[in-house]
Amino acid sequence: MNVLYQDLLNQDINNVQIIAIGKGQYSSDNSNWTDDNTIPVVNDPSPNDTWSNWDASQRDLYFLDANGNYVEDFNITTWDDNKIYNYIINIIPGCTDFEDANYDPDATIDDGSCALAIETPIFPDQNGITSTYPNPFNPITTINYVLPENTDVILDVYDINGKQITSLVNAFQIAGYHNIRWNASSFPSGVYLINMESSNFKKVQKVVLIK
Repeated sequence: MNVLYQDLLNQDINNVQIIAIGKGQYSSDNSNWTDDNTIPVVNDPSPNDTWSNWDASQRDLYFLDANGNYVEDFNITTWDDNKIYNYIINIIPGCTDFEDANYDPDATIDDGSCALAIETPIFPDQNGITSTYPNPFNPITTINYVLPENTDVILDVYDINGKQITSLVNAFQIAGYHNIRWNASSFPSGVYLINMESSNFKKVQKVVLIK
């Protein structure tokens, strides 16, 4: 598994996570691959419920997307570089819009991180929120925004009914790029509105909290 991970890194594929699951991790039969392993190894003790639930067999390789959803599986007893890499490359998430500020050239599945240009001005001579990522989120999202000049800034969050639930920024800030994290762990799932105001600009950005 270390070799597989290193092969991916050698091809500049660095946003893939690999986790190994072994029956009786600390048994002598498995020590040859658990010892000195640099990737996470999960122990599935008897009666091996994980293996049973996944209907897994030795050397099965399972592929999940960024949300943990099953995509595909196959056995790697007969090693096939092209087959493995092709499956991984086909499920790399990110922004696939090459005109977007968040564009990821490695991404093959759009994960919603793209920001519509009409709603997210990114040029330094404009005010506004450039992106909120991730969105949807649980429970933390990062709000990125730009100021073309020194100004007072207010950044508040409202629920869908228009009630202010928290204030993130209320301060004088210098021109440039800024960001702030919102931890919504104390709020229920739903749609929220992030309201940004400066001396000559007002913008509302919708975000979705999913728990």
